[in-house]
Formats: sequence, C-alpha cells, structure tokens
Amino acid sequence: MHADLYDAPAVIPEAATFDMVFVTWGAICWLPDIYRWAEIVCHFLKPGGSLYLAEAHPAAMVFDDAAPLPDGRPGFFAPYLAREAVVMEEAHDYIDDETTAVVNATTYTWVHPLGDIISGLLRAGMSLDWLHEHDGVTWHMFNVLVRSADGLWRWPDKPWLPLAFSLRATRR
Repeated sequence: MHADLYDAPAVIPEAATFDMVFVTWGAICWLPDIYRWAEIVCHFLKPGGSLYLAEAHPAAMVFDDAAPLPDGRPGFFAPYLAREAVVMEEAHDYIDDETTAVVNATTYTWVHPLGDIISGLLRAGMSLDWLHEHDGVTWHMFNVLVRSADGLWRWPDKPWLPLAFSLRATRR
C-alpha cells in the first residue's frame, strides 16, 4: 500500500447514514463492551434501518478443545456469565495453520451472554425482529464436529447445544 494512505484522516460517516449494518462470524468476541457496540450500531442506522448479526452462540463459546471431555466433546473453558476478558496465550495463528510463531501471542476475547446482546440492542433504541439459534457453524469450531452435506459443521450424533445464532434488529 502507498504510505500516505495511512496518513489520511479517518472519514467517519454521519449519524443515521446506513440502511443496514451487517456483522458476522467472530466480530463481537473482540469487543469488551457489548452495550457500547449496540449504541454505535444504532447511532449509524437510519430510523427503520436494520442490523443483521450472525455469530457463534455464546453458549458454545464457553467450551474449547483444550479441555476435552472423555468422549471427545469440548470441555468447559470460560464462564458464560463472567464479564471479564478471556486471556489466552496463542502460539499459533488461527487463520494460518502453517505459521510457526506468533510475535504477539496474548489475545483478549469476551463471551457476551445472549441476554446482554439483546438487552444492549433494546437499550440502544432498537427492536428485535427475530432471533434464531442454529445447530451448525461455518467453521470447524470443535474437533468433534462433522461437516454436513450443506457445508456446515455440526455435532456428530445430536445437536447438544446451539453453535450459532442470528438476529435482525431494527432502529426504532
């Protein structure tokens, strides 16, 4: 990239500019304050504008393959209702399995309970149009998951718990 692109001032859109905000797969876990995120989403939506959110289900985010159960399913990893960051030392790059060393290995993520996500949107001035919980995700979230005919990753024998959710909320 050309160096002066980084020197350009940031262009911040005006309030109530967008008809839709689209947020998906692995975005909100990096945010420490889900309520502030909801305020920002609502701020940039026009009245009647919608948020579409598709994300890993927070109930699934409390599990991890690093703490497997005897039957191979992931074990407990992080508390569902804790509001503190989940701090991990990651020696690998989650996108590139070939990477052998990560320079900045400490990561901070947050598990946002479904109630906090919805409450944040409502408090920010949005109404919930619908909420769906899904038994499949678009990536191999846990080692035990199997790829189904539609390309999604699911529990091998029965849907133990939701792996994803999606919702649409509209600015009032």
